Amino acid sequence: MRTVSLALVTSILILWAAAVVLPSQGIQQRSAGVQGRVTVSESAQVLPGVAITLRGSTLDGPKILQSDDAGRFEVFGLAPGLYTIEAHHNGFTRPPTSLFSVIAGQITTLQVKLRQQGAVSGQVTRMPGQGAVQALRVSYREGTKVAITVAAASIDDMGRYRLFGLDPGEYYVVALPPSTTPFDKPPNPTYFPSETDISNAISIRLRPGAEARADIVVQSTATVSVSGRTINPLPPETGRGRGYFETYYLVPQRRDAVVVEMPLRWTPNVASDITNGKFELSGVLPGRYDLYARKGTPGAQLFGHIEVDVQDRPLKDLVIPLAPGPRIEGRVSYQDQNGKGLPIPASLQVRLLGQQGLDLVISSLAVTVRSDGRFEIPDVVAGRYKLVLTGPVDITSLRQDGVSLVGTSIVVGTRPVSLEATVMTSDQQVRGSLRNWEQVSQNVDAFSRVSLVPEPPRREDLSLYRASRIDPVGNFTFSSVIPGEYRLFAWEDLAPGAEQNKKFMSRFEGRGFRVTVPSSGTPEVQVDMIPSEETQ
Repeated sequence: MRTVSLALVTSILILWAAAVVLPSQGIQQRSAGVQGRVTVSESAQVLPGVAITLRGSTLDGPKILQSDDAGRFEVFGLAPGLYTIEAHHNGFTRPPTSLFSVIAGQITTLQVKLRQQGAVSGQVTRMPGQGAVQALRVSYREGTKVAITVAAASIDDMGRYRLFGLDPGEYYVVALPPSTTPFDKPPNPTYFPSETDISNAISIRLRPGAEARADIVVQSTATVSVSGRTINPLPPETGRGRGYFETYYLVPQRRDAVVVEMPLRWTPNVASDITNGKFELSGVLPGRYDLYARKGTPGAQLFGHIEVDVQDRPLKDLVIPLAPGPRIEGRVSYQDQNGKGLPIPASLQVRLLGQQGLDLVISSLAVTVRSDGRFEIPDVVAGRYKLVLTGPVDITSLRQDGVSLVGTSIVVGTRPVSLEATVMTSDQQVRGSLRNWEQVSQNVDAFSRVSLVPEPPRREDLSLYRASRIDPVGNFTFSSVIPGEYRLFAWEDLAPGAEQNKKFMSRFEGRGFRVTVPSSGTPEVQVDMIPSEETQ
């Protein structure tokens, strides 16, 4: 672990870390306060006119400051306690909100680093009408690579567009023909450079302050319709699945590809006659899909699912059997790392994460575990799920209907499900520091972090992953680590959750530092930082 002398503790605090405090000698003899400077992360250039917001339990409300011509800000007369700081300036990425402390009679010194935003511009050709272009930012959710729309721009009459105000990171750029009404199904997209399937598209890695070029040639791929009917097996008097409230979801069967989250994800039923469960879905590109149907009002819904293979001609006469979603009942046993039973924490939750496209159909299902360890989840859509418990715990065993499972995946059909889970918590820590801190410290900012990744076969258990920020002298600490084998990675810049994605991590497997976390004792390690050029 790196240590510093008292003389060196006059170093600045980078926004994300715990506060460095200075005696108020030489500074005006006032009560406790905070001072700092705002700079551009890439160049260390000072930034005037940055809005600084301080919040704390001792304040009547937010305290708004502004950096001066030298990028400095200060406020005195603060009561001792914990505060948060936020920084905002047009044209720059907003860093994460950070916590710092103020101590009586001392001045806390902060350094705020902001990254410049960038832009993407280009030409769109062969577009029927003017249409629009969208920027889809890559992020990760429970190990899945997700592209989320963050900016949009119209295409002018010369075919030109410009997307601006984009944070540094990875993007897909997509051109969309004009829609007839706001309720239309999203039109078939063309991703840069000229692909209708995002898995074949080229992503753009946007550096701070840069402007990237992305010219798109629109593809006019033929589409077909998919039609059929749903079957409600329940008698009318049950009331389930009745009425005209229905939604259909066509989810491409690309298990390891990018999941695109468009603003409108469901596919409208355009059938002229919707009696007796009839449906027609238009504008469907060829490919293999999971087709989900949901019918009825909340609390009285039925669900159905089939797989479809769409070719170059209309797909007709499909039948989707509907059924009520079964109930999941379960019990959690909570133990420490020595196997001793513990009371259930009030904040402990069970979450079901949909797999194979279900995550696009439903939000994650979450319920709080009662004090006796029991939980219930009603009306669960049939399909495959991953079971996750919130907090620093490890699922050491999982049984479904009395049968032990390997891993944390469960399959829900039409019958009620019984689950039994044993989970373990731990108070173990891992401490460490970055090698060559003097050389790499200028590249570390609020977006830099270290990740603790479990070794196989426990890599599928998302509750075992840990992340930590890096303090002003290059140190970090992971808390509540479950004993076992891990790899440690340090990142100059990384999209949140990327370390849980198999394909992404395959590029860095050999770069991680092996760590064994024992049931007692605290490992202390050093690790090299992976530069942002390799991860963006």
